[in-house]
Amino acid sequence: MSGTFLRFEDSAILLDGASLMVSSASLSIAPSIQAERVYGDLDFKIAGAKTEFVNFRADNHLKGKMELTFYISAETLGYNSISRFFELAEIGSMDSIKTKMNESPINNNVVGRYSFDNMFLTSFSFDLKPFSLIQAKASYDIYGTIKKISDRTQYYKRVDPDFAHSLKSFGDVMISGETSTEDFHVTSISYGINAERKTSNRIRGNEHSYIQSSAQGALPFRVSCEKIESSIDIEGNFIADNLNEHGDSQYISNDDIPNSQIDVFLYSLYGSKISRFRCSGKIVNQSYDINAGSYAMGKISIKEVIR
Repeated sequence: MSGTFLRFEDSAILLDGASLMVSSASLSIAPSIQAERVYGDLDFKIAGAKTEFVNFRADNHLKGKMELTFYISAETLGYNSISRFFELAEIGSMDSIKTKMNESPINNNVVGRYSFDNMFLTSFSFDLKPFSLIQAKASYDIYGTIKKISDRTQYYKRVDPDFAHSLKSFGDVMISGETSTEDFHVTSISYGINAERKTSNRIRGNEHSYIQSSAQGALPFRVSCEKIESSIDIEGNFIADNLNEHGDSQYISNDDIPNSQIDVFLYSLYGSKISRFRCSGKIVNQSYDINAGSYAMGKISIKEVIR
């Protein structure tokens, strides 16, 4: 009913019109406004110019943000899944991975009682640990306003998701061209990818009369993707030795050392392949800790510049 607090169990999270198995969602939106001041006649009381407040003015688009925590499944990230949900998954054959970032907006989105359009992915990450389902986090930028849905309760669509499971999803590890051996045991993997976007505007579009007659306001003419970087953190029983100043493990004199590369294969509980993510770059940080009452633990961080 209208006016009552909406329970999580009675709400829905829709992205591109498709429901997600979400454990938490956060939606925020705010205008970017500045106080407009005019300095007028001399005021002898203050021995200076009199300041008059005119009004607030918008100095940028109406912009919001959405953050999701959800469970990865074949329905959300598989080959026949929601194509607009995550645009950086693998494309093509297993031997060729191409990474892209779609620059068209994601529309028809719902969080609880509110709907909105013009959403763009900015980050995605997930963690793999044995004996656990894989939860992921995603962040989006939103341009334009939000609208309240008509007085009705949103319910989850009844589905039987095929969840991704960490126990089956650990991939291949190669440090500076050296493939990991059976003596190298990985205990956890954290993957993340971030995009830096830039907005472009057209004068005629922002000056049109309809802009002031709608709460939507001016929208960017284009939201381009300027930079894409991926990173991966692995924990295991060792770190790379002979690490040089270029972030490579160097065993011999060689000016062409291959990048360190981690492949993460995501499989469902039923054994079907969901997707694969790759990070191929340089070692930017590593540490090795040993404490009383616990095993020695090595941590390696790798970063890749995609664009």
